[in-house]
Amino acid sequence: MLLVPRMTSSPIIEVNEHGVVHTVPLQLPKGIAIAGLLAQDGSLWTVRTYTNLQIETDSKTGQKSGSMHEGPVFVFNSFDGSLVRRIDLPAKFNGLLACEHNGDYTALTTDPKDGRLEVLSGRELEK
Repeated sequence: MLLVPRMTSSPIIEVNEHGVVHTVPLQLPKGIAIAGLLAQDGSLWTVRTYTNLQIETDSKTGQKSGSMHEGPVFVFNSFDGSLVRRIDLPAKFNGLLACEHNGDYTALTTDPKDGRLEVLSGRELEK
């Protein structure tokens, strides 16, 4: 089982019934945080990320608030956390990536007119 810490750059922890098997620090670029694991495929982990993390403190109340934006998708080597590939999302993409399988991505969004749930499917472009 994998324990994936969200909204941080902390290592992913693999555990089994005997406890911690090993931890894998991901080579995330500065300013990027883990949003969630999209897929685990053999020796590769596909990870959603957040970028532009900003925390602000209200000068009157001292209350903190924050914002973040959907970042690129990264593929990491599951043994050492090394970065294998970066996948940038289209500029006007407004869906939430849900999963990846064999290069096919599924995302969820809502129709701007009536709010109905929409399922989007896509494939990474070959370079």
